[in-house]
Amino acid sequence: MREWISQMLTSDSNKSSARVINFIGATTGTILLAYQTYLHGLSVDAFGVYLAYCGGVYVGGKYLDKGVDNGTDTTGTN
Repeated sequence: MREWISQMLTSDSNKSSARVINFIGATTGTILLAYQTYLHGLSVDAFGVYLAYCGGVYVGGKYLDKGVDNGTDTTGTN
């Protein structure tokens, strides 16, 4: 486990710490939204914040992945 975590934190690893953080955040958000819905019903505000979080994380991840891919082009076609 310790080796996996250290590999995840290195910059040249194929394991992504961002994926783990996003998964934990999405799981926590889903649980909190489900709990809030159970107690008070589905609130448009809470659901909107949840969707904004999910969309923001998705777009941010895609943007960062694009930046990494552009910087590691090894095809020699630049």
